[in-house]
Amino acid sequence: AAAVVHNALVFERTQEQAFKDALTGLANPRALQFQVARELARARRTSSPFSLILLDLDDFKTINDEHGHLAGDRALQEVAKVLQQTTRPYDTCIRYGGDEFVVLLPSCGRAEAEEQGRRVQEAVAAISLRTDSGNDIALRVSAGASAFPADGESYERLLARADRRMYRNKAESKTRGPFL
Repeated sequence: AAAVVHNALVFERTQEQAFKDALTGLANPRALQFQVARELARARRTSSPFSLILLDLDDFKTINDEHGHLAGDRALQEVAKVLQQTTRPYDTCIRYGGDEFVVLLPSCGRAEAEEQGRRVQEAVAAISLRTDSGNDIALRVSAGASAFPADGESYERLLARADRRMYRNKAESKTRGPFL
């Protein structure tokens, strides 16, 4: 019986690791595919809204180049903490890749998603990240939101729309400020 319990625990731990980003502890892109399919199916079945936010850590390459990859890792970890602290318990936060994150927002329309994006942007901007050499690093994220079904009925379409809005936010933040 002990061997069966041990094997079950190892299997469970391995399965959890397969869907988590090791650096941030957030879900990873593999989990994203599963979660989006589940949320879209639920939204279709219940005729309820579903939104997602795509976020990109601004000037991440500069952070790595000027302060080192450990500082870059810490910046990603801080953004992950903000996402976990500013989202609802049933939202899903994902490290999508590199310096990009996705937040899945069940039962949430686009206006609410955009407001959530602003809250995340403000919380990230408030982070005080100090390097080992005593330098402060200002963090900012650009964000774009999209909502089912108005912006698309597939994951790919929703992500493409959020991506366009995120890049527009990034461009606008250079002239008018960082928030959506």
